[in-house]
Amino acid sequence: MAAMNNPNISYHIITLTIPKEADGKSLEHYLKYSCGYSRRMLTRLKARPENVLRNGIHINLPEIVSVGDTIQLSVEEITYTIPGQAGTVPIIYEDDDILIYNKPYDMPIHPSRNHQQDTLANVFTADMKARGLSIPFRVLNRLDRDTSGLCLCAKNAVAANRLSVQQQDGTLQKLYTAILNGKLPCQSGIIEAPIARKDDFYIDRVVRADGQYAKTAFRVLMHTNEYTVVNVNLYTGRTHQIRVHFSAIGYPLAGDTLYGSKNTIQTVQNHHALCCTGLSFIHPTSMKRLDFSAPIRPDMAKLVAVVPNSFQKEQIWNKF
Repeated sequence: MAAMNNPNISYHIITLTIPKEADGKSLEHYLKYSCGYSRRMLTRLKARPENVLRNGIHINLPEIVSVGDTIQLSVEEITYTIPGQAGTVPIIYEDDDILIYNKPYDMPIHPSRNHQQDTLANVFTADMKARGLSIPFRVLNRLDRDTSGLCLCAKNAVAANRLSVQQQDGTLQKLYTAILNGKLPCQSGIIEAPIARKDDFYIDRVVRADGQYAKTAFRVLMHTNEYTVVNVNLYTGRTHQIRVHFSAIGYPLAGDTLYGSKNTIQTVQNHHALCCTGLSFIHPTSMKRLDFSAPIRPDMAKLVAVVPNSFQKEQIWNKF
């Protein structure tokens, strides 16, 4: 990892009004079951009870609250300094709690030894610094360097916590569009095959009996003479899961030099043909479901002779 300076500590203030359905219950119960706070977040609040107020007076989480009570939480934010690097990554949506980028290919998410200035984290840091803000980079869906598409970032600890819970229970859904070498013989299907690290010293993954459980659902959007375009929904989130699963059944992603058969590789600007084209989740503050979609990359569209937004109308979650 790239070297980071000592952390800066600030506080994110959250104000809540106790609703009728939480009357007579403990504040802890309300935060956990109505607001979706995780055990980890509640532990953080318990560790600093002075940061929890009810109507301006300190309160402990196990205490009973009443309808109309005003709760103020001061949530600690720890920011490690990452060098900011101005970039032109499109922002699809932003509010006080979340930000969604449309990440290009050939951009890592986090800094590493070989990528210290050219990551999405660097771009986010520069974006926030330009606004006079010091906000830690928290990304919910970590795309591979050469996978493009929608990246959801949380702008405060509470939003990150609530979205992380959704990611664990499946409420936060991610939809991918991929181009495969060859013509799949079926219109939809599910791949269930365990994935393991091929070698302890390399990033390669392989389908193997001793691996972690992995499940991938797909639906065909179109065929050409050489390719199949599919929408993909992941039930699990293993490293390289989509790439490994389709390679294992004999239909590697176009341009995937790591998992593709040498005699079927086609160049997609030397990057595998995979985009995160859909996100669906419950907003961490408004609690309303939000759906976002993005077009496939122009080089992918060119490969199958369509326009980039050809498949956006196909972002229908309930077809999986």
